[in-house]
Formats: sequence, structure tokens, C-alpha cells
Amino acid sequence: RELYRQMLIRLFDFSLDAHPNVGRDISEDAENLIIRIEQLIYQYPDARSCLEELPYPRKSALANGINCVFYALLFCRQLGFAASHEIAFAALFHNLGLAEIDPKLPLLHESDLSGAELLVYQRHPALSIEILLRKVIKLTPLQERAILHHHENYDGTGWPAALAGATLPTEAALLSIIGAFDYCNTTSPGENARSSQEAWQQLLKFHRESTTLGKKFRPELLARIGVLFKDPNGSK
Repeated sequence: RELYRQMLIRLFDFSLDAHPNVGRDISEDAENLIIRIEQLIYQYPDARSCLEELPYPRKSALANGINCVFYALLFCRQLGFAASHEIAFAALFHNLGLAEIDPKLPLLHESDLSGAELLVYQRHPALSIEILLRKVIKLTPLQERAILHHHENYDGTGWPAALAGATLPTEAALLSIIGAFDYCNTTSPGENARSSQEAWQQLLKFHRESTTLGKKFRPELLARIGVLFKDPNGSK
């Protein structure tokens, strides 16, 4: 978390914008962090024990990026995705833009935001990309798509482009699940801690109930990732 915090300080330090190597240095540090997290994951005998022990359990803007790297690497391994480090890099930084909007807005449900507030909140994926580009951090097309469209829904009710079904890039559909799972798997002070299985069940409920058409996430990805949360007796 300290390494990530230092990266964030450099990302938001305007005095470094003209520094020719800052983007390269941050990118290298991010990749090293991803490699270190991957090495941690491989020390666990299985994904279940890793999911229960590694992620930081309390809601935290600082921990969110690191937790999402855990899930990106685990879920990509389960899915057989070769671009795991690309997706993990996008996961690490996908919510940077929240730092440049009213901090009260992310705490509210989208349905509780006024029209003007919702428009401000919906800018944060593009702002995340802008912050990275401002530091001359090169993003691959996959990473830009993942960050920009991580609030799209499988049923076409998301934003910014209302992409649906096959038009929604797989990397964005996966990052949407990753971010939502971190929300479900972390708690605020005073809330009871959840097991990873309980968090996954909450995510499935969110999938069914959070959109008017009842299909927030790509069903194929949910089914394949969901294998990680089955108990030895076969129940979910």
C-alpha cells in the first residue's frame, strides 16, 4: 500500500508534469507492484485461501486499486486470459479520476445523484485516463477501453456509451466485475466482515437487481469466475 501511495503522490504532483521520466518511472513501479502481488498469490495453495487472506477487508480508496489487482490476476488466471498484467495495470489506476471530483459523489448511489451530479460522477473514467496521459504514461488500447468503459452494463444500461452484449469489450466487462467485487468484499466500520463466498453472492444479487433489465455483468464471465467460489460440496 505504501508503494501505491507513493505512486499516487507522484501522479497528482503537478510540479512533476514536466519531468521527462516520471511516467516511465511510475509505469515501472506499477509493473513491479503487479509482479510482487502475483508472487504473493502464487504462495497460496489455492485461489480460495488467497481470496480469504490477501485483500484488504475495509473500504479504502487506497486499498481499492491494490485489491483490484489481486482480483484481476486471479480472475484472469481462472479465465485463461493472457493479458493479465495489462488488465491488472488498468485495475490499479481505473478510479484515479474520483480524486478530481466532489468526494461526496462516489459515496452515493447513482439513483440518489441529481442530473448534474451524475454527469460529474460519470466523468471519472475519462479523468483517470487524462491523469495518466498527463504524466506521459502510455496506455495500451486494451487498458484505455477497460478504464473508459468499466461502468458499462451487459444489458446496455451503463455509461458512457451504453454498450451491450458483444459490443462491450471483454476487458471492460471484466474490470466491471473486479471493481464491483471489491465493493462487495469490503466493509465499512461497524459492518460485519464477509467471506469471499458471501461477497460473490452479493455481487450476483447486484447483477440481477441493480439494472432495469437485470443483467449488469457478462453472464459468461460470471459463470467462469464463479467456479472459484464453489465449495467442495458443489454449492455456490
